[in-house]
Amino acid sequence: NEVEGRSQVVSRDLAEAVDWALPGIMRVFVSSGNLGEFDPVGPEDEQQALQESDYMNQVLMKENHGFMVLHDAIKDTLLLKNGYVKHWWEVEEKIDETPYTGLSMDQITLMIQRYEKEGAEVEIVGVDSYFVDLSGMAGMPPMQQNQAQQIMTPQMVELFDITLKVTSKRGNLVWMAVPAEEVRVSKKCRGSLQDSPFTEHVTRKTRS
Repeated sequence: NEVEGRSQVVSRDLAEAVDWALPGIMRVFVSSGNLGEFDPVGPEDEQQALQESDYMNQVLMKENHGFMVLHDAIKDTLLLKNGYVKHWWEVEEKIDETPYTGLSMDQITLMIQRYEKEGAEVEIVGVDSYFVDLSGMAGMPPMQQNQAQQIMTPQMVELFDITLKVTSKRGNLVWMAVPAEEVRVSKKCRGSLQDSPFTEHVTRKTRS
C-alpha cells in the first residue's frame, strides 16, 4: 500500500551488506572467548595479570551480556557510521530480612558489628526472648532433678529469636550499547570523544 510522499521501492542492499559483514566483525572480538588481556609487567605479575584478565572478561562478557553489547554497537556503526557504548559504576541497594533463633546477646552484638563493619545498616524488626537451663536438668524426671539440684545449680541463660533487616549497598560496573539517536556530541569535535567539549546521553526516564 503506497503512502504519499514515501518511496514505493524497498531496497535491501544495505541490510544485506550489514548482515554479511556483522558476523565477521563479531568473530574478531568474541572468537577467542576473551575480550581483552592484561600483560604482566614482570615475572612476578603473571598470576595477577591472569586473574585481572579473567575478572575483566567475567564482568564485561558474562555479568553484562557483553556479546549483545558488542553486537548492538557494531551494528549501529555499520548502519549509522557511529556506534556508542557507555559505562558507569552503579550502586544497588539490597534489603534482606533474615530470622535467627537461639542467639545470646553476645552473639547478636557480634553479628550486628560484623554487618556494620561491612558497611550495612542493621535494624532489629522482630524479637522474642526466653530462658533455657544449660545445667542439663531440663527434661529430667522430677526425682532426678531433685537429686541434681543437691549437687548443681541451674544455669539459666536468656536467648533470643530475632529478625534482622539488613540494608547493604553493592557496586558494580555496567556497560551497555546506547542508541545513536540518544547521543549528543559537540559540533566542535574533530576526533576522539575524549577531546570533545561535551558528549551527553539524552534519554527519557520514568518518574520512579
